[in-house]
Amino acid sequence: MAIERALLRNGGRLQAAARELGISRVTLYRLMNRHGLRGGEDATGAGTGRG
Repeated sequence: MAIERALLRNGGRLQAAARELGISRVTLYRLMNRHGLRGGEDATGAGTGRG
C-alpha cells in the first residue's frame, strides 16, 4: 500500500509521508485509520520493542 511505503521511506514521520503523498497530515491520519494502520514509530517497527 502506498501509505505504508511512504511511512517506511520517511521513517514513520507522518508529516513527511503526507508531503510525499501530496495530502495533508489530517487526511493521512484519516486514511490510516480507515485502513487500520498505526503511525509514528510503530509504522516502521522501531522504537517500541514490538517490531
